[in-house]
Amino acid sequence: MNTVHNRQDHLHSDNVCFLFTKKYPFGKTETYVHYEIDYLINQFSRVVIIPIEEYEYGASRLQENDKLAIFRVNQNIPENTFIQKIGSRIKNQWLLLQIIFHSREKIKTLLTWKLYAVRLVHLRAQAAAIKCLFHEESQKNNLVFYHYWLHNSVVTQYLGGIHPHRTIARAHALDLYHKDWPTDDKASFLQFERIKIKTCDLIFSISQHGMDHLKRTFPHFQNKFVLNRLGIEDKNVHFSPKSLMKESQSGRHLIVTCSNLTPRKRLAFMPSILQHLTTPAKWVHIGGSEGAEIALLKEKCARLGIEFEFKTQQPSEAILLFYHDTPISLFCNLSYAEGIPVSMMEAAMFGIPLLATDTFGNPEIANNENGILIPIDFNPQQVALQIDQLLNDADDWAIKSLRSRTLYLNRYQTSINMKNFIDAI
Repeated sequence: MNTVHNRQDHLHSDNVCFLFTKKYPFGKTETYVHYEIDYLINQFSRVVIIPIEEYEYGASRLQENDKLAIFRVNQNIPENTFIQKIGSRIKNQWLLLQIIFHSREKIKTLLTWKLYAVRLVHLRAQAAAIKCLFHEESQKNNLVFYHYWLHNSVVTQYLGGIHPHRTIARAHALDLYHKDWPTDDKASFLQFERIKIKTCDLIFSISQHGMDHLKRTFPHFQNKFVLNRLGIEDKNVHFSPKSLMKESQSGRHLIVTCSNLTPRKRLAFMPSILQHLTTPAKWVHIGGSEGAEIALLKEKCARLGIEFEFKTQQPSEAILLFYHDTPISLFCNLSYAEGIPVSMMEAAMFGIPLLATDTFGNPEIANNENGILIPIDFNPQQVALQIDQLLNDADDWAIKSLRSRTLYLNRYQTSINMKNFIDAI
């Protein structure tokens, strides 16, 4: 494999980038991909976005033009002949045997082989559509395949036997850790782990923890692994840490959480902590939609006398405006597993101290220098005591506020991280 330096020497501004996402620019997810689009357009003559898991193709968040196109892969899958279908089935059976052999959990992979076989049929169909586009574009351009996730799109490239000028991918959380990530959905990723590693020329881990995991788990491929953190654009916040009178006029502190409503986020633990606070505080959660889980949280908070406000799913711009206009004393993340949440980058940009669990990538953005780092199996009463101490020590809060902002500036600015990313590819 060529060195990064040599690959960079051959990267020209007239190259075309195929950017593989899950659904972006459709739907409301993957908002952080948006931070990279302008940088990619400036680097490549054209960017073609391929949302591999999108089927409805509703309203797009991007306007297509000469520099930016969207390939609707699931609307362009070619029909297979009977002979092609038989050939694909034979190839899939042979590939399944290899997958089972190389899997780090052979018994689980063997027991769920039917699930894998069904998935391979669909991925191979997508591969055929992408291969047609590849042949058309590669006649006149050097192509760079950029997989925003180390996920199924990498597998489609492998199945199609597609060999672009360069293949790169980002590795985040579940797509990175596979069986080592605490979730019930491990089987969705396990079977293709080695294929994805082999297919990529470079894999960019968004965290040092992920980087260490890759090198430890796949030592023979460690020259492929690069640390490159995600980031968000600095809004040029006029920042000067104040004393702890960042309280609202009603005389209580504002504590914020921002996430989807999934079991991994463990929002149900927030009332258990807040009920022990002696400092007046209000909890605001941003994310998700009205439903049974929010109803339960509202009921529990009301029963415990906790002031709680729920804000539904918000665009990033609205969240940042809220942080800018609202005095917030603490941002909390209680997840039992995280990569490095963009939500914490957003809070840190505004100098909000962070409270987070000591899991996977969390300690790289939240620690006892810029907030409070707690164990995964924390004691709610002990956490409440730590929050009370922070909120009642104006000097300590101001120091942690400044450090939160500084850590963001040093690690999570898109302008810096994307420059390093572009230089590396």
